[in-house]
Amino acid sequence: MLLQWCTLQPHGPGKLAAIRFSSPVRVQSISIFPTDAQPFSESPETLARTEPQAFYLELYFNAHPTTAPDGQKPKVTNALVPTVIAYTGGQMDFTVGMSKEHATRLMIVKGAFESVSLAIYGEVATETPASPLTYKPKAHASVEPIPIPRALDPSNCYDPTELARNLLRLIPDAPPLELIVRLMFCLKPSHDDWDSPDFPYLYPDLEQLGDDTDLELVAELLMHPIADDIEEGTLTHFSESVAGMIGEKDGDQAYLVADILSRSASQNPELARALIQVIDLPTIFDASTLDEETLSKLLNAAANADIARYLNNTFFLDILSSVASNNGTAKETRSAAQQLKSRIEGWPVLEDALSNTQGDFSSAAVALADMSSQEASFGVWLSSMITHQDLVTKLSENPITPVSSQYPPLLLRRIKPATTHDDFVAFIRAFIGVSSVLAVYAWADSLPEPQCRERVLGIIRLWQDIDGYREILNHLLMLRQMIFRLGCMLDDDIPSKGGLDAEHILVNLAENPQAIVRPEFIKCVLNLKPPHTFITAETRSNLREAALLADDGLAGAVDELVHPPLQFTPQSLLSLRVALVVVESELDDGRDYEVMQAFWNDGGKNILTCLLGIFLTVVEEIGNYFAVHLPPAWPPGLLTHLFQASDELLRLILRVIPAYHLVGRAFRALVIGTTNLFVCTDAVDILYSQTSPASVSAQETRQSCLDLVRSLAEPSTSEGAILGAQVVLQTLLEHGLHYEKRDPTHHVLQVFWLIDSLLPMSDAEESVINSWIHRVIPTLLRPLWAFSKVLDVESKAHLVRRLVELDGGVVGIGDWILQEELKDVSLALQLFRSKDNIHLDHDHHLLRKYQVSLSLRFLLDLFRSSSPTAKWLVRQVTMEDDTVHGLAQCLWSFLEQNVQSYQLSAVVDILSIQPTLHPELKYPLSLLLLQCCANFHTPSSKLSSMLRICRELIASVPPPDLDAERLGSDLGTVFRTLEVSPERRDNDTANELTQLLTWFVTTTLQHKDSTPMLRGITTEGFTDVCDTIQDKLDTITRADLDASRASIILIDEIDPTYRPLVLPETVELTLQKLENLLSPRDISAPATPPHKALNQDVLSLVTISPPTALIRSPTAATTGLTKTYSKNDFRQLRQTPSARQNTSRLPSMHVDVGSLDIDPL
Repeated sequence: MLLQWCTLQPHGPGKLAAIRFSSPVRVQSISIFPTDAQPFSESPETLARTEPQAFYLELYFNAHPTTAPDGQKPKVTNALVPTVIAYTGGQMDFTVGMSKEHATRLMIVKGAFESVSLAIYGEVATETPASPLTYKPKAHASVEPIPIPRALDPSNCYDPTELARNLLRLIPDAPPLELIVRLMFCLKPSHDDWDSPDFPYLYPDLEQLGDDTDLELVAELLMHPIADDIEEGTLTHFSESVAGMIGEKDGDQAYLVADILSRSASQNPELARALIQVIDLPTIFDASTLDEETLSKLLNAAANADIARYLNNTFFLDILSSVASNNGTAKETRSAAQQLKSRIEGWPVLEDALSNTQGDFSSAAVALADMSSQEASFGVWLSSMITHQDLVTKLSENPITPVSSQYPPLLLRRIKPATTHDDFVAFIRAFIGVSSVLAVYAWADSLPEPQCRERVLGIIRLWQDIDGYREILNHLLMLRQMIFRLGCMLDDDIPSKGGLDAEHILVNLAENPQAIVRPEFIKCVLNLKPPHTFITAETRSNLREAALLADDGLAGAVDELVHPPLQFTPQSLLSLRVALVVVESELDDGRDYEVMQAFWNDGGKNILTCLLGIFLTVVEEIGNYFAVHLPPAWPPGLLTHLFQASDELLRLILRVIPAYHLVGRAFRALVIGTTNLFVCTDAVDILYSQTSPASVSAQETRQSCLDLVRSLAEPSTSEGAILGAQVVLQTLLEHGLHYEKRDPTHHVLQVFWLIDSLLPMSDAEESVINSWIHRVIPTLLRPLWAFSKVLDVESKAHLVRRLVELDGGVVGIGDWILQEELKDVSLALQLFRSKDNIHLDHDHHLLRKYQVSLSLRFLLDLFRSSSPTAKWLVRQVTMEDDTVHGLAQCLWSFLEQNVQSYQLSAVVDILSIQPTLHPELKYPLSLLLLQCCANFHTPSSKLSSMLRICRELIASVPPPDLDAERLGSDLGTVFRTLEVSPERRDNDTANELTQLLTWFVTTTLQHKDSTPMLRGITTEGFTDVCDTIQDKLDTITRADLDASRASIILIDEIDPTYRPLVLPETVELTLQKLENLLSPRDISAPATPPHKALNQDVLSLVTISPPTALIRSPTAATTGLTKTYSKNDFRQLRQTPSARQNTSRLPSMHVDVGSLDIDPL
C-alpha cells in the first residue's frame, strides 16, 4: 500500500529532510519520479519535481522493534539504520525490505538535491502474528521466463552483427564496424592518431615504398588500417615488394615477417592473401629462428583463417613439433609453439563445424576459446568472421530454426553438453554478436559517446543474466581493455545509468576467480572509492579482500589455504577459490618446489593434507543441503560456490597427488568424500533446474569426481603393497552401505554408478583388465556380494554382467556370485519351513517372500539379456556341477513350498527348453512344469508345449527316483484346472495330456507296483475333462486314454499342506510398518532361578580334592597365620601324585617366600 507521497526539499547546512509517519510502518519500496512525471493515473494533476537529474540519497530509518520477549511492550529506541540509494534519472524503484521484527516512524533524507518526489510503499506495522498451529498448503504460480527480445538475440539472426551496427547509428559519423574492430583490438591507434582530424581514416600509401624501405618500416606502415576499397593490383605490388626485402634466414628477419603477418591479419582480407602467396616459409622459418616473440606474432596471425591455412602444412607443423618437444628450449617458447600448432589445427575443425552437421563441435569451441583469450588474436578472429566472405556465407547458409535450448549452449565450460549443429551455429552467432557489441562499446567509450555507451552497458548487463550469453560475455570481459574500461566507469562522483550497469557487470564478473587474479582486475578493484550506485561497503570490502589476496601471490594464497575459514560464505569461498587459482597458476609456471616449500613454512604440512582437509569440510557442507532433514537457511547462490570450490579442489588435488602419495585413512577419506560429493551432484537436480548455475556447476564437479576416483584406481597407484584400485573399490563397496544422513536408495544407486564407471571396459588394455580380475576383485568378493544385495534388480544384473564380461571365465567371479545367490534363495525358502517362521508377523513374512521374488527377477534378467552373459548363465546352471546342485536344491524347495510366481514360471520355461540339461535338474523341472500347467495365469497357447516338455523330461528320470503320489497330486491339479477352464482343452493339449497320463499310469503300474491315483479332482470333473478331450484324439490315443481311465483311482481331496505360496511382485508398507520392521525384536530378559533351601550340612558344601590335601606339609613351618616354605619345598610338594590330583582350583599365588632363620620383614 502507498504509505506516503511527497516532494522533499532539503533544509539547513546539512541538506536534511524528514518524513514522520503517524504510526509504525514497514517500508518495502521507495519510488522516485523525474520532473513533470505523473505518478498516479487517477490523479493527473499530481506532478513530480526532482532536481537535479542524478544524485545520491542517504536514508536513515529509526529502528522501532515490534516484538519483545515474554510478552512485554516493545521499547522504543533512537537507533538509526542507514542506507544509500543512487538516483540516476527517470523513474526508479528501490527495494527496502524491512523485517517483520522492526518498523519505523521516522525517515531522514540527506543528499545534494534541490527537490525529490518520491512514493513510499509498505504496510502499517502490527504485532507479529502467532505462528499457525496447522499447515495449510498454498498453490504457487509457475514462473515462466520472459524470452529475450529478438533484436537483442544475435544467436537467432542471419547477420549476428546487426545489433552492433544498429548501436553504431547512435554515434554521429561512426566508421564501419570492420574498421572499429581493427582499431580497438588489433592496431591500437596512438594518441596522435586520435587527435588527427582525419581519424579514423588514416590509410597508409602502399604505392610509395622507397628504395630504402625495409621490413621494419613495412611493419610500422601496417600499424594503420588499409582501405577496404584499395585496388587488388596495389596489394599485389606491395606484397611482391615485401617479398623482395627478404634476405638470408635469421631470427630478426623471422620476427619482422611474423610481425607483418600479424598486422595484416586483421586488415583487408586481400592483403593477407597477397602476402602469403609470395612468402616462402622454408626460407624464413626453422627451429632456430622461432623464439618466443616470433611465435607470439605468428600466434596472432594464425587467428586469421587464410594465414592458418597457409601455415597448415607438414613442413611448418613439424618445425613447431620439434620446438615444442625440445627440452633444451625455454618453457615459454615450447608452450607458445604447442599453442600455435593447436591453433593452426583448430581452424579446419572450426570451419568444418560451420557446415558439417556431424562436426566436432566441442573441439571447435575449444579452438574458439583459445583464439579469443587475447585481445590481438580475438580481434583478428572477429575480423575474419565478419570480413571473409567464405566464412560469412557458410554461416548465413544455416537456417534459423528452433534449437534444442532457448539460448546458446554452454560450450565454453570445461564439461560441454551434447550439442547439435543448430546449437553450435547459434553459439557462433551469439559469440560474433557479443564480440561486435563489445567492439562498439570500446569505440563509444574511447570517444566518449555517453548515449551509445550507456545503451551498450544496459545490453551487457542483460546478457549477464541469461544462460549461454553469460558465459560468452564473461569470457570476453576478461580481456585487458574491457576490465580497464569498466573501472573507468566507476570514477564518476555523480551516479549515472552507465555507472550503475558497470557496477553490476563488475560484481557479476568478480564471481569468477579467474577474473580476479588478472592484474587489470586487481588494479580496478583496489581503485574503487565510494560512493557507489550498487556496490555496498560490504561488497567492496569483500572484493578488496579477494583482490589483495590475488595481489599477494603465492604467500597470500598459502596463508588462506593453511588457515581456511571456519564458516563458509560466498565471500569466504571466493577468497578460497582465488587462492586455489593462484596456487594452480604457480604450478603451471613450473614452480612446484616453491609451492611445496611455502606450505611447509607456513603451516608445517604438505599441500595435499591442506587441500584434503578443506575438501572434506566443503563436501560436508554440501551434504547438508541434501540430508533427509530440512537444511538450514543459507545465502542464495552458496551451493553454486560450494560446488565450484569443490570442483577446483578436486582438480588441484588430482594434480598434486603424484608428488604426495596418500596412504591409510587419508586415502580412504578422500575416496569417501569424493563419493559423497558424487552423490550430491546428482541430487542437485531435485532442488534446481538443469540449466541453473548450481546444476551446471554440479555436473562439472561430477566429472571431476570420476576423474579423481579413476586416477586413484590406476594400476600404477598403490597404497603400500596393496593396489590403489583395491583400496578404492573396497572403500566404495563399504561406504555404499553407509548412507549417513542421505536418502539410502539414492546413495546406493549413485555409488553403484561410480563403481560401474570405475570398472574397466571390455576393450581396455589387457594388463588393466588382468590387474582388476586377478588382483583386485577376488580379494573383495564378500564386500562385493554384500553391496550387490542392496542394489535393485536391474543394477545388480548390470553389475554381474560387467563382471562376467571382464572375467571371461578365467577366475569365475560370476560363478561365485551366482552360487551365493542360489544359496540365499535356498536359505530363504528353508526359513519358510522352519519353526521360527511361525513367530514372524505378516510383514516379515511378506518381505521374505519378496526377497525370493527379487532373486528370481535377477536370474530372469540375466537369462533374457542380449549380452554374452545369458549364454554364460545357461552354461552355468545346466552343466557346472556346483551351480547345478545349488539350483536343484532351490527347485526342490520351490516344489515343497508350492511357490507360484511369474518369474519362477519364466525361469522354468527357459531352463526346460535347453538342449543340454543336467540329469539332477530334469525331475524338479518336470514337476515345476506341471505346476505351471495347473496355474490359471499360464497362457493357453503354451500349455501343450509345456506338457510335452514335461513328459520328455520326466520320462528320462529313472523310475525308482519317481514319487508316484506327488506326480498324481500334480497331475490331478492339472485336470482340476482344465475342469474349471474348458477353453484350455484344445487339440494339442488333449493329445499331450493323454500321453502324459498314459505314461504316468504305465510307469506306476510297472515300476512302482501300486495303483495310480489322481488327487484333487472329482470323478465328475475328471470324467468331464476326459470326455471332452476324447473327441479330439485319434483312435490309438483314445484307446490309451480309456485304458488309463480304467486303471486310475480318484481322490477328491487336497493335501492341507499343499497351499500355494504366492510371491509378491511389489511390496507396499506404511511408514509405521517400516519402522516396526527396522526396530530390534523384543527379547525376553533371562529370569533368575528361584532360591532353594539349603538342606546340606556345612561340610557337604565344601569340595576337597584330594583327601590328602588336609594333611599338613611336614616341611612347612608356621609363623603366626602365615605359611612359609624354604628353598624348593613348594615346588617339590606340587610334584607329588596326590597334589596333582587337585582340580578344584588353581594353586594360590599369595605365598611369602623366605627362609626359616631370616625375618621376612
